[in-house]
Amino acid sequence: MRQDQRGSANGLAMSIVSLFKAIGPAGGGSLFAWSQTRTQASFLRKAIQGGCARSSNSIAGR
Repeated sequence: MRQDQRGSANGLAMSIVSLFKAIGPAGGGSLFAWSQTRTQASFLRKAIQGGCARSSNSIAGR
C-alpha cells in the first residue's frame, strides 16, 4: 500500500472510530434505560435462571 493510501485509510478509520465513540454512550444509555423498564420480560428471566442452573450444575459436578 502506498503512503498516501495508508494516510487515507488511517483517516477513514479514525473518523469511524470517532463516530462510534460519539454514538456509543448514547446507545448504551438508551439500551440500559430500556432494560430497566423490562425487568419482567420472559426472555430475561429464562436467561438468568438458565445461567444460574448451569453454574450450579457445574459446581455440583453434574
